Amino acid sequence: YCKVSVKDGRRKQKERTRTVPRTRDPVWGERFVFREVCTRVAVEGDPAMAQPGVPPSVNWDLRLKVSCMDADLLSADDSLGVVYVPLPGLGVGRHRDLWIPLSPKLEGQVVGGDLRLRLLLTDNPPPK
Repeated sequence: YCKVSVKDGRRKQKERTRTVPRTRDPVWGERFVFREVCTRVAVEGDPAMAQPGVPPSVNWDLRLKVSCMDADLLSADDSLGVVYVPLPGLGVGRHRDLWIPLSPKLEGQVVGGDLRLRLLLTDNPPPK
């Protein structure tokens, strides 16, 4: 399973995929909407960024975090790695299909594999 989150200051929205048992190549096919914390993403070319004399109240550091986990019944779940995706670089209205290599969550951890993410940053969120 994966823990998926976006944090903006003190606000954080967390989601979790379902567990896919007994596979080394899981496919989740799940969709998450982060409307609670993605209200101030800075995007290149946004007119709100160019208001003279007014500092932009947007976040250039907002990023998506995906932690991949191995579910264990009798012990603590193991980290398989983590990926971070900076949201400002996505571009509004562009569907992105990314393959990102997993990075170690802990120093010295050996990880392998890639995570495929399909992302869309929009200024028109779907209804709740």
